[in-house]
Order: sequence, then structure tokens, then C-alpha cells
Amino acid sequence: MVVEAILSAVTLGLALVLATVALTAYSRAGHRRILIVGIAFLAFAVKGAFLVASLFVPTLAEAFRPSLPFLLLDLVILSLLYGAMASP
Repeated sequence: MVVEAILSAVTLGLALVLATVALTAYSRAGHRRILIVGIAFLAFAVKGAFLVASLFVPTLAEAFRPSLPFLLLDLVILSLLYGAMASP
């Protein structure tokens, strides 16, 4: 349970930071690809917020059960999205 809580918090924080960076870059450059990636990061942030909330609110815990494989998959996807944005 502790590992899931840590991974949920890391996923939420990383997704928020990357969404902010991507959407700021879109506002400056105006490239549609950057907007889509920013929205994807924002979707991960929303999912992460629900996962973190489910750890503290018992009624949400039944609907959103974080499991280690899915949390690791989320981190891999976020890393791939970041890699796509960071490459020239």
C-alpha cells in the first residue's frame, strides 16, 4: 500500500509539471502536437488526483484501486511522452 501511495503521488506530481510545461510551450509556439501532449499529461494528472484521493477517501477506494502494475505503466507512458517532447 505504501508503494502504491508513493507511485500515485509521483505520477500526479510529474503529470502536473509536464502538463504545465507542455501547455506553456503551446501558448508560446502554437504547435498542435504540443497541445495534444499537454492534454495527455493533464489527463494523467486527473487520473493521479483520483488515485491519490482514493487513498484517503474510503468511498472512492472501491472505484479507484491503484495497483502496482498499472501505476508503473502510467510512469512508463509519462516518460515516453516526455521523451517525445524533449527530442528535437
